Amino acid sequence: MLGVAEQPEEVLAITFTRKAAGEMRDRLLRSLESAQGPEPEAEHARTTWILARAVLENDARHDWRLLENPVRLTIQTIDSFCASLVRRMPWLSRFGAQASIAEDANELNREAAERVLALADNHDSYGQAACLLLSHLDNRMERLRDLLVGMLARRDQWLRHLYGHQPDEQRQILEGGLRCLVEGVLHRLHCMLTNEEQAALVRMGAFAGSNLRAQGIDNTISCLVDLTAFPAPSADEIAIWCGLADLLLTRGGTLRKRLDKNCGFLPGKKEPNAPMKEEMGLLLEDLTQREAVVALFDEVRSLPPVVYEAEQWQVLQALVTLLPRAVAELWLVFKERGQCDFVQVALSAGQALGDVDAPTDLLLHLDSRIRHILVDEFQDTSWGQYLLLKKLTAGWQCGDGRSLFLVGDPMQSIYRFREAEVGLYLQARQQGIDQLRLEPLYLTTNFPLSGRDRCLGESGVSAPVPRS
Repeated sequence: MLGVAEQPEEVLAITFTRKAAGEMRDRLLRSLESAQGPEPEAEHARTTWILARAVLENDARHDWRLLENPVRLTIQTIDSFCASLVRRMPWLSRFGAQASIAEDANELNREAAERVLALADNHDSYGQAACLLLSHLDNRMERLRDLLVGMLARRDQWLRHLYGHQPDEQRQILEGGLRCLVEGVLHRLHCMLTNEEQAALVRMGAFAGSNLRAQGIDNTISCLVDLTAFPAPSADEIAIWCGLADLLLTRGGTLRKRLDKNCGFLPGKKEPNAPMKEEMGLLLEDLTQREAVVALFDEVRSLPPVVYEAEQWQVLQALVTLLPRAVAELWLVFKERGQCDFVQVALSAGQALGDVDAPTDLLLHLDSRIRHILVDEFQDTSWGQYLLLKKLTAGWQCGDGRSLFLVGDPMQSIYRFREAEVGLYLQARQQGIDQLRLEPLYLTTNFPLSGRDRCLGESGVSAPVPRS
C-alpha cells in the first residue's frame, strides 16, 4: 500500500496491542532497510524485498524519507486511534478532560449497577422496574447486579436500539432478533445435511411418529406423524426441528444407540419395522462422523421461542426502563473516577465522526486523507470498533483505488473480556461491510513473528485474510 500511496498518512494500520503495533512498525522499517541492500536468494525474503523496494522508490519520488521520519507511519492500536479522534473533537464525543482508560472496567460497571439497585426503594418508574426484576430473580440482588454489569459491558450492542422506539417497536425489534437467532441455527443445520439425509429423516420421522401415535404417546417425535417434506429453516417449523432432534438424540445430547418403542421403533423382524430400524441405524452411524451436525441438533432443542409471553415481556420492559438509567449512572462514575472503558472510547470516537448522512468535518477530513486501511487481528474487534470502521469506509466503492484489509483468525480471539465479537469477523467474511464486498484469501502457512502468528495482506484488493 505504501508503494502506491502519494502520502504515507494515506495508509492506516490498526492492531490491538501496543506490542503488536511496535512489532509491525519494526518489521516494516527493517524491511525498508534490507531493501537498500542486494536482492536475497530465499523466495519469501525476495517477495518482501521487492515490495519494500517499491516503497523506497515511491519514498524517493515524493521525498518522504520514512527511514529518517518513521513518525509519518500511521500504525496504531485501535484504542489509541479512537482516543486520538476523541481528543480532536471533545465537544462532540462528550469527553471534556482526557480520561484514563481502565483495562478492566468491571469495577466501574459494578458501581453503576449498585447505584441502580438502590433505586428499588424509590416510588417511581425506576423503583417499580427494579422491584419487578428483583421479584423475577427471587429477590437475589447479586443476580440483578451481575445482569446489569454484563449489559453495561455490552452497551455498544444495544444502546442504539433503545432510543427512538415505542414499546411495540422495541418488542418487534427484540422478537425479530430472536427469530434471526433461531433461523440462523436452523439454516446452518439445513445446509449441513445432504439431500439423502434429509429424505431419510423425513421417512424415519413419519414412521416413528405414526408408531408413537398408535401407542397413544404424544411427544415431540409423535408430532412428525404427518411429515412429508423436510422442514424449511424457519422458526415457524421449530416443532418439527425439535422432533427430529429428539428422534436422533438422547436427553444427554448424544446420538441414540438403542432404538425401541419409546422413540417409535417397535421390536420384531417383520416389515416395515426391521427395514426402517436398519435404515435408522445406518443414519445414526453416518452421523457419528458429523459432530457439528449432532451439536446443532442438540442446540435446536434449547432454542428460545420467538414470541415473548406477556409475563416475559413485562420483565423485559422493566429491564429496558433500567438500562438507560444504568448508562447514566455509569457516566457519573466515569466523571467521578476520571476513567472510562474501551467501549466508551469507541462509542465516543464514533460520535466524534458523526453519522454517514451527517458527517462531521473530522470524518470528511479522514475520508479525504485515508485511502488504505489494514486491521490486524480483526477477530478481536468489538461492536463499537466495527461501527467505527463502517463510518471510515462509508463512502468507499470497489474499484475506486482504496483498499481495506482485514486480517485475522476466528480461532485465536483473546479479547472476549473486552467484548470482542468473533461473529463480526465471520459476518465481514461472508457479507462484507455494508457496500464493500470483500474477497477472502486463505493462507495455508503461518508466519511466526516474535512468538505470534501473523500475516500481512499483500494485494491491491479489499479482502479479509483468515489464517488456516
